[in-house]
Amino acid sequence: MSGDAKTNARSGDVDTIDKMTVHLEVEDLEVVAEQPVDLQITSSNFNEVFGYQFTSRLNGLALNGVRLAVFEMNDTHESLPEVDRMSASWASDKLVSATDGEISFTIEFIPTRSGSLKELIQMNSEMTKAEANIGSGMDVVNIDLSFRSEVANEGVNILYQNEPNPFKGITNIEYELKHAGLVTFTMYDV
Repeated sequence: MSGDAKTNARSGDVDTIDKMTVHLEVEDLEVVAEQPVDLQITSSNFNEVFGYQFTSRLNGLALNGVRLAVFEMNDTHESLPEVDRMSASWASDKLVSATDGEISFTIEFIPTRSGSLKELIQMNSEMTKAEANIGSGMDVVNIDLSFRSEVANEGVNILYQNEPNPFKGITNIEYELKHAGLVTFTMYDV
């Protein structure tokens, strides 16, 4: 035993496992105001997950509903505590896995303005800390939302948002390269 257990929910933050993130993915579509759109959520590494939670900032999207696929998720798993935010929480009594690219769940939105989905929705921890529980030990790990596009499918260099953000001391920065090679990161402290 490590002695780092928290006795209750008010004891402070739970440490997450370094370098582990459950990646939720959605196609980056151009949407038109007032025309309903389905966000089909997939994952490349949804393996042995007990649950997750996160907040999404909605910049021009109105929630219209949720449909399940791989696991049961419905309208009771999210709430709209503020007009421009959606809080989601899902848990299971067993480990759940999805195959790469399999639709895990679909969120239905009605855009209130036109634009790309990447501009209209962002996952964060503003109201509900973005995290997932995985494995038999229910380890706490990061969860994020990535956007696929036709350009990304053709193979380009992609730099994802660092996590946690903001950070103090340590952060994780994930990226994808069109071709294998050396990478140099330069960070500046204001």
